[in-house]
Amino acid sequence: MTAVHKIGLSDAWNYFITAKIDEGIQRRTQEDYSNTWRYFTEWLFEADYKVRYVNDITSTMCRDYIRYLTEEAPRFKNHKYMSGDYGKGLSSATINMRIRALKVAFNFWKAEKMVRVSPMDNIRCQKDDVDKIESFTDEQIGALINACDQRTYVGFRDYVFQICLLDTGMRMNE
Repeated sequence: MTAVHKIGLSDAWNYFITAKIDEGIQRRTQEDYSNTWRYFTEWLFEADYKVRYVNDITSTMCRDYIRYLTEEAPRFKNHKYMSGDYGKGLSSATINMRIRALKVAFNFWKAEKMVRVSPMDNIRCQKDDVDKIESFTDEQIGALINACDQRTYVGFRDYVFQICLLDTGMRMNE
């Protein structure tokens, strides 16, 4: 049986994220990985799992975490723009992003001999129902564009902005 290095959670994380930065991952990916690990380790603590080393984490813990995300996690918790009660259970897309991030980390630690077996090996992403976004009808687009008085600066600006959004498919926050 191959020896496994005992390494604490924060040391394992720092080793992983440093290696990924050295590989040239994008800043956004780094932030997503870091947030996922923070959410996961905070949940481990709240769920009273006595985990000291990365190789103490089991498939059962990971599955319990995914069940928590699916059924109990508050939506938009600590979101900078959203406050209030939006219900419980995160979207499949969010959960799948976290599953993939944990898989990458545990596969890295497995390759580095920090874990014998990845607890994420047999965990699959959730089926993701693709939401169909209804687009505007031709009449609705016409009404939007005609609502702008192009003879004024503000009206022409709004017209150009609407055309840009319609042509590119951009969302308001982009």
